[in-house]
This record gives sequence, structure tokens and C-alpha cells, in this order.
Amino acid sequence: MTHACTMPAVDRYVPAVRNRQAAAVLVHGGGHAKWSFEQYAGVLSEGGYEVHALDWFSHGDSARLPEERFLRRGIDDVAREELSYVVERLSSPPIIIAHSMGAMAALLYAASNPVERLVLLTPVAPCNVGADPIDLDVDLTKPFGPVPYDVARLLFFPTLDEDLARLYYDLLEPESPRAVWQATRWTIDVDLQAVTAPTLVFATELDVLTPPAAVAALAGLMRAPYALIPAIGHSEILLKRPESVAVAERIREWLDRD
Repeated sequence: MTHACTMPAVDRYVPAVRNRQAAAVLVHGGGHAKWSFEQYAGVLSEGGYEVHALDWFSHGDSARLPEERFLRRGIDDVAREELSYVVERLSSPPIIIAHSMGAMAALLYAASNPVERLVLLTPVAPCNVGADPIDLDVDLTKPFGPVPYDVARLLFFPTLDEDLARLYYDLLEPESPRAVWQATRWTIDVDLQAVTAPTLVFATELDVLTPPAAVAALAGLMRAPYALIPAIGHSEILLKRPESVAVAERIREWLDRD
């Protein structure tokens, strides 16, 4: 349960004219925060969707947890605590749009709760997919990262111009080593048959954290539409214009279909 003293920070975007009952909940990935979804929030709210962008605990504007608790936190805790906190305050099942580790949290949530629509952006895949481990050195006794700048460029934004890459790098935060281990060793099991919400899945061509083959396999298991965005990396699907805005608009068009 989420206690009152540790409520996650949430930015709410209210459209000038709301044309959909379901609100969109935006869930960031590891080391990031709700700033990473700023472009998507604008596109969706301009399209008539109420948007709620959350920060995980110990990220962005949310409360910092004691280190011993932070070290033990997994992606499953984000589904059970932060994501549940936001959704429980909505009047109807949400649209969940989630990135990377946040997409895994969204999958876990959607496997046991009603969800209107689900969008997975360069998602961490469950163990069912059988993907090869990502060889990051993870020490479970201390927070992970942020990694050095040149490594972050490779992992998150390999094609951004230097000024933007430096800007976003400075916003990255340490992550729970348990969550990083889960994400890079693909250790989480999800009952994908229990995820009944219509789902849309995106991969990026240059992604070394959630490789396109693994993401495509996940989409295949879910029988979900799959799109590969060429020539960009893991977080650039959120951050690099014009590709990021084009993907956000594509999501909005998909949501607008009855």
C-alpha cells in the first residue's frame, strides 16, 4: 500500500475540450522521470485527453525513499504502488502509455486490473519472451547509475544532438539495482493472456536495452500491433523530434479509433 507520506508526484494536463472519458496515465522508465513524457503529454492533451504523468518514488518530484528500501524496490512495486495510486483516483479504467521498465510495470498492472488501452514503448519484456540477458554490471548493494555520459548516450539517446543529450543526461537519476537486474535479465513473469486491453507496441532500431527482436516477440505473444521506429534509440522515442512527436500523434490516432 502507498502511505500518505509517500504519495508519488503527478502532473495533470487538462484539455481545453475533453473528448474522451478515459484518462491517459504516462509511466516513465528507469533512471528517467515524468519530464521524459512532456512531448506526449502535450500531443495527447491537445487531442482532448486528460493526462496524468507520474514520477516513481525517488525520481523527479516524488519523495526520496530510505536507501535500504530503494535498493529492494522492483518494477513490480511501481505497478503495485505508484501506478495503482494514480489509477485508483480516476473515474474509469485508464489508458496506460509506458516506457521501458515502466512498460513492464504497466503489463503487470494490466494483467490483474481493468485497462482501457495499453501502449508499450521500447518495453522491458517478461521472461516468457526468452530474450538474451543485457550485460550491464549491477551491484545489488548500491544504487545503479547514472552511468557515465558516453554509456548513457549508447543506452538512451545515441543520435540526439550534443546539447540535448547533455540536457537529458543531467536529468537522469540513480535506479534501484533490483529493478535494473529485473530489466536486464528479463526475470519478471507476466500472464500475458490475462492482459486483455487492446495493446500497441513500439520498438526502436538502435535500441540496445530492449532490442527490437525481443519487443517484436512480446508483441507476437500478445497478438498486438507492432511498429519499429528506424534510426533512433531507446529513449529517443520520447525525446527526439520529429520522430517522438510523430509516434505520439500515431498513438493519439490509434486511441481515437472506436
